[in-house]
Parts: sequence; structure tokens; C-alpha cells
Amino acid sequence: MTSIRMRRTLVAVIFDKVCHLSMKSLMATNSGKLISVISADLFAAERSLAFTPLILAFPFVNAFTYALIGFSSGWINSLIVFCVWIFMVIIQFCSGRIAKRVKMRDSALNDERLKLVTDMVVGIRTLKSYGWENHYLQKITTVRKH
Repeated sequence: MTSIRMRRTLVAVIFDKVCHLSMKSLMATNSGKLISVISADLFAAERSLAFTPLILAFPFVNAFTYALIGFSSGWINSLIVFCVWIFMVIIQFCSGRIAKRVKMRDSALNDERLKLVTDMVVGIRTLKSYGWENHYLQKITTVRKH
């Protein structure tokens, strides 16, 4: 229930921010890109909030686990498990940075793709209006004659 309230609050805050954007900002960005950015930011914030209780409990769980391993299997084994854990944290950190770079590159390519599609649609609309030019010119001259 709390996560639903947090999500609702996050959505309301983001919506309020979007409502206060200037017309220039809204015209510079297409709605698809704006919705994509908002949903990605909302997902990232929700994901971070989901891990908050785990981060607070982590030191206690970790200390208890190493003590349990130390008393049951020996302190050397506890030290080995701790070293493996440190190694895994380092690997996760490095892979996270690599994933972030890949995602940024992918996001840039996706933005470029959206821009090209928008330009293509605008071009198609322009060509379509030129195709109707003679039809509307005839209608205008007919109306002016009457």
C-alpha cells in the first residue's frame, strides 16, 4: 500500500513539473519523447525506493551472516566469503557503469530515430498538402467567382 502511495506522489510531482513547463519547452520537445523521459525517470525512482529497506537492513544482515559462518565453519571461511562478496560488489559496480554507457548510447540512438521519424512524417504531410494544392486552388477560384 505504501508503494502505491509513493508512486502516486511521484506521478503527481512529475505531472506538476510538466504542467509548469514553458510553451517554448513544450514546443521544442515532442510528446512521445516527453512521455518516454517521464516514464523512465519514474521507473528509476521507483526502483531506487524499492531497495531502500534492503540498504538499511544490509549492515545487520551482513554482520550476522559473517558471524554465523565464522562460528559454524571457521573465521577463515567467513573471511573468504567476505572477500568473494567484495569482489562481487566490484564486478557489479563495473558492469553497472558499462550498462549505463550502453543505455546512454542506446538512448541517443533512440532519440535520433524518433527525430528522423518525426521529420519523415512532417515531410509526408508537406508532400500530401502539395498533392492537394490544385484541388483546393480550384475550390478557392470557384468560391471567389460566386
